[in-house]
Amino acid sequence: MELRQLRYFLKAKELLNFTEAAKGLNISQSTLSHQIKQLENELKVPLFNRIGKRITLTEAGELFHLYAMQSLNKANEGLLLLKDLNNLVTGKITIGVIYSMRILFTKTLIDFARLYPNIKIQLVFGTTKDLLQRLDQHAFDFVITFHDSAKLPHLKYQTLLNSNMVLVTGKRSDIAKKRRLSIQEVARLPLVLPFSGHNSIQFLMKYLAKRS
Repeated sequence: MELRQLRYFLKAKELLNFTEAAKGLNISQSTLSHQIKQLENELKVPLFNRIGKRITLTEAGELFHLYAMQSLNKANEGLLLLKDLNNLVTGKITIGVIYSMRILFTKTLIDFARLYPNIKIQLVFGTTKDLLQRLDQHAFDFVITFHDSAKLPHLKYQTLLNSNMVLVTGKRSDIAKKRRLSIQEVARLPLVLPFSGHNSIQFLMKYLAKRS
């Protein structure tokens, strides 16, 4: 059973005349008659009484009309839904975000929600390792994270921003008197760092450990 056959059936039911229905559909009468006959053969029941050039609905045709109309309406609703999805009018996006990006990402999320109020957004916070593993299991549409490892060939990466780290010290500190510090010198300093679970801090600690 094809949607085309349902459209043909409904037009014939509307006009109760195969010739007029074929004109309204811009097809030949033979094509219309053949498609409706195929539909009847598939359903194993006649939908029309054929009396010369006149046609009337059978009892089965009357009952089937409601289901044919519902099927076409549902198909059209599905088509509109997909068009809306392609135009970002509706849908759902699941995003994985590392903890250290949550404040920066919030403003962008608010702006997006204003532009596309019918898009449902689900946020999941986690570590880079966890988010990438779950992305691999198709749990997210995409993830936002710091990334310094080798890129996996089956994933697509896009750089959103570059983040600078700054060493802050007191004006009277011996360190403040220096115009430049090597990374080896920084690695030997007693640093105060944010929460160690942040991916950016883990990256820094690994980087400094190699150079201390």
